[in-house]
Amino acid sequence: TAPGEGHIETVSGRYVTLGLVGHPNVGKSTVINSIIGRTVVSTSRTPGHTKHFQTIHVTPTLRLCDCPGLVFPCVVNRPLQVLAGLYNIAQIQEPYTSVQYLAERVPVEQMLALRMPDHQSASSARGDGRLPPRWSAWAICEAFAIDRGFYTSKAARPDVYRAALHILRWELDGRILMSFKPPGFFDEHANFVDSIAAAASAETKNK
Repeated sequence: TAPGEGHIETVSGRYVTLGLVGHPNVGKSTVINSIIGRTVVSTSRTPGHTKHFQTIHVTPTLRLCDCPGLVFPCVVNRPLQVLAGLYNIAQIQEPYTSVQYLAERVPVEQMLALRMPDHQSASSARGDGRLPPRWSAWAICEAFAIDRGFYTSKAARPDVYRAALHILRWELDGRILMSFKPPGFFDEHANFVDSIAAAASAETKNK
């Protein structure tokens, strides 16, 4: 090529291809941009941003392949996939199952300091009324909508759908933290705590 026009690299017929495959919204495109040192593929926080298979040549003998995220609904249930950020929250038609999944593992109503709506409290009272009413996904979303001032425009009722999406976004942002420990974590943690306590006790006796 002429000076000032850049140069053209010819790609060898024998090269190594590295493909980045994984769930949506885990940073595959970001890794490629980091390797290249500049933006060569578009990125976004929204799951499913990469729509097509993309090939980026790094050297004449190496190329990277970026592909859309893969979702395996038969391996992980949909509520967990929603909470893991594999779906676009704005496109979820039924968010209450995911809110229920979250509330069964995290005390959402306590973390958000919610107050049970009066009609929900009366209808969900247990026993002779001495036991506290049970929180459902709908009750959590309704209480959160009232607390945040989310109301429908026409009927002025608590906008539970908007509240549910808001709660899911907070979970994705880390404001509501849900985590899973690996198998055997608590047993190993208990053994570790016991060993620390035994070592401290032995050190005290030696003194």
